[in-house]
Amino acid sequence: PAETEEPYKLSTARLFSYGAARGTRAVAVGDVTGDKRDDLVVADAGTAQLALYRQEPGGELARRVLYPTLSAVTDAAIDPKTGEIFLLSPTERILGVAVQEPSGRITFPRPLPIKDRPTAMALANLDGVGGQDLVYAAQEEQARTSYLGFFYRKPDGTLEKSAETHPFKEEDLAVKYLVTVDLDANRLTDLVVFFDYQKPRLLLQRERGKFVDASEEAGFHKGLTTELKRTQLGIGDVNGDGRPELLVATKNFARSLTLPAGLLTVVDQYNGRSGDSTITRAETLDLDADGRSEIVLFDSQARELSILAQGKDKAYTIVQHVETGAFDLRDFLVADLNGDKRPDMVLVSDDKFAIVYSGSRDRQFEVIDQYKTLIEDGHYSSVTTGDLDGDGQAEILVVEGAKHHLEILLLKGSALSQELTFRVYDPGPREYAPRWRQPAELREPSRVIIADINSDGKDDLILLIHDNLVIYRQE
Repeated sequence: PAETEEPYKLSTARLFSYGAARGTRAVAVGDVTGDKRDDLVVADAGTAQLALYRQEPGGELARRVLYPTLSAVTDAAIDPKTGEIFLLSPTERILGVAVQEPSGRITFPRPLPIKDRPTAMALANLDGVGGQDLVYAAQEEQARTSYLGFFYRKPDGTLEKSAETHPFKEEDLAVKYLVTVDLDANRLTDLVVFFDYQKPRLLLQRERGKFVDASEEAGFHKGLTTELKRTQLGIGDVNGDGRPELLVATKNFARSLTLPAGLLTVVDQYNGRSGDSTITRAETLDLDADGRSEIVLFDSQARELSILAQGKDKAYTIVQHVETGAFDLRDFLVADLNGDKRPDMVLVSDDKFAIVYSGSRDRQFEVIDQYKTLIEDGHYSSVTTGDLDGDGQAEILVVEGAKHHLEILLLKGSALSQELTFRVYDPGPREYAPRWRQPAELREPSRVIIADINSDGKDDLILLIHDNLVIYRQE
């Protein structure tokens, strides 16, 4: 389909300001309140507060409610089954769990038993059994080395810390982010590990808690990910084979990568609008519920999302754009945030987040009719509505301020017609000055209110003309 046809129902980007100074924030989506609807939480590193945006039954996000939490939070995640909120603060050396109490309050995070300084974490079904497990990275300050630790979900729903760890041998190697994905389809979750000052590594889980570094294997093609940053990595099944691929954004395009036989391989490439595009993230979503994924590129140069669909020749081309405005993208989340069972897009930056809803377009206003005053050199200065003749239908009252008239218009079907016009006062010769030379303060009445001032059930007119209050009572 052509770009102008806009084949997918997508809203404009709806912006939500954090309402505080710019700074690091961790954002997560999931069902916190247990009502089967995804909510959104924002942990503010600077104010040590957790903001809950609860999804209401009508599909709108409620006004945020603030709760005290850890300071300097860098990671947040929500267990989709239990609603537990996992929050990590390297500064406070705590990886904690917050839950919603029966009263609705979100508790202060309860620390998990971690000996060393936690630096990153992620939720995933690590061993293919039960619910969501927890993997975290921690740093031993005396030994100056880092390792991965694990909490596994028990049958009773609680988390149990594993005695096994996965150490990194190098000193001063701090893990910054963890991304979970089962790349080799063995039902054991693999990890993409990002460090502060080193290239990322791909760890494949061969058995529970046992990982091998695939990025160090011969023929891995590590050049495809050497310069990769966390914000540039998405995860999704682009070819419908049931196996997720890595979506790597770079320059003016993105690529999907898979790992057959331990060799990193390009599945496909998705180009931006032009050579000037700067693609900083790519994700997959089924926007029309046809069982096939579309590719969504975030183009920071064009300040838009580009939607790519697969044609009959299996090639992906851009079919639609959604403007986002300026956005320093830190994360790209996908969740159903309006209860329509469709995936919505959440764009996260340090000062705001934006939601692009799929499955519905924004309502648009349509011009029904327009009316221009018949008064020579007349100028409309304000408008209001009310039932001015007691027939139960509202009329439109327009103030023609240049020559001081009131005009009453009625909408009949889809046509506007003038029912009455009259001058409310005559100031003298000044009124004949052309309106483009007439000061705004001479356009009177300056204020018009329609209200029932004598409680007889009929709307009356109240006018403010200079320092005079004039009342027209409806008979």
